[in-house]
Parts: sequence; C-alpha cells; structure tokens
Amino acid sequence: MITNNVTDYLEALVNILRSEQKKLANEHGLQLIHLQIIHYLARCNRYSNTLLVLCEFLGQTKGTVSTSVSLLEKKQLVRKEADLIDKRKQHLKLTADGKKLAKHQSKAWSIAESQYQDGEHQALLAAFDSLLRKLQQGNNYKVFGVCHTCRHFKRQQGQVICGLTQEVLQTDEHQQLCVHHNS
Repeated sequence: MITNNVTDYLEALVNILRSEQKKLANEHGLQLIHLQIIHYLARCNRYSNTLLVLCEFLGQTKGTVSTSVSLLEKKQLVRKEADLIDKRKQHLKLTADGKKLAKHQSKAWSIAESQYQDGEHQALLAAFDSLLRKLQQGNNYKVFGVCHTCRHFKRQQGQVICGLTQEVLQTDEHQQLCVHHNS
C-alpha cells in the first residue's frame, strides 16, 4: 500500500522500472546490470565513459563491472576505444545494437510520460530534480549531472565549452551526464 510517503512512491516506481528492465534483459540473454551499463553509456559524455567512472556511477567493484563489460563486448553491444590523447585510457562506446537496446529500455516510461500535459511533465521533472539534488547534497553522494546545468558550462563564440577542461564539447555532450558536474 502506498501512503503519503515519498519513499513508498519511489519504491513502487523503482519496482516497475526494475521489472521492465529484467524482462528486457531476459529477452536479450542479459542481466539487470548489463542494461544499467547500456543505459548509462547512452547518457554519458566522453569524460564519463570509462570503466572506473562507470564503477563509481553504479557503485559496483571494478571486477564486477569489468566482467559485465566484457560480456557486452562479446554480444557486440559495447566496444572499447582508445583515448586520442592518452592511449592507456579506454572509452566505452555503444555499438549500433547497443544504442537500439538503450532506446528500447525507456519504451514503457515514454508511454506513461506521453499522457502528461507539458506543464505537468515539466513540474514532475522539476520535483524529481529537486529531490535528487537534495538527496545527493544531504548525503554527500557523488553528483553525476547533465553538463548544461554545471557551473563549468560555458558558451563562447557559438561554441559550448567545459570550463573545467577548457575543451569544446561535441554535439549533444552538453545534454549528457558528466562525472565532473558541479552545481
């Protein structure tokens, strides 16, 4: 039974989310963690698509995540790509099949979201954003935020720049998750 307790509502929502993810994972011969990795990689930028940052985001050990990434590579859903500057560093990228699977994950949620009117949808997003920030700040959790909401985010001469790295952000990177986010 759901009472007027935020935790009860969140638990019910998370249970639905996990149920949908488990069903999708089973259809593709995967486990829940594999879908979590795919979903994260679909949303993160180049500063955040390494194995160590992925471990930090998931709160899992390097061994667990490394094994899962290897399986996703074998299934040709993820590939590793050497960093252009530091060849020791590997970036995790979704393949075309990985991107398709990532889009399929949010299907049930898209159906529910489409039933909201625009103002309702924006209010819901604002409430979730506020709750997430308060949880992160109040409990000293690592903040993985979207670039354009970061204090390092800059627009200069028609370009989008990360003020921390002083690098020009690539197309859509300013709308992706970043490990360096600072609000």
